[in-house]
Amino acid sequence: MNDIIIVEVPHSGRVMIWRALNESDLIQKASEVHDFCYQEWDMENAIDCFGDEIPEEYNDILKKDKKVMVIGWSGETQCYPVADADSEIVAAKEAIGHDLSTCYFLTIAEAKEFKGHADVQIVLNKFIEDNVHIFGGDE
Repeated sequence: MNDIIIVEVPHSGRVMIWRALNESDLIQKASEVHDFCYQEWDMENAIDCFGDEIPEEYNDILKKDKKVMVIGWSGETQCYPVADADSEIVAAKEAIGHDLSTCYFLTIAEAKEFKGHADVQIVLNKFIEDNVHIFGGDE
């Protein structure tokens, strides 16, 4: 299994824990919840989006490299040279954790062994107890 256990620790409020089945599922959930996008654009894409008013940072990269990586979430978008852009999974994790105090992305084994702040540990232990079918019964 490639399950990813996501532990979201907000600045205030309660810790939330959820599960993604794999990296593709995590990216899909980032897209659904945080309006995450990760697209390689050429000049045609930029013209389609911006018309004659292509922002300078896009234009500079496109003139030099012919492609630009557009990464965005929650209404904010940045562009990078393709070679310098984070991978899609790294960018999706950043999108998910962008407005949190801390966000952990754990494998099943890491979740079982995780030692953190008491409030995080209590919620994670309860999540593991409630999801024995994921974690196995050998706690």
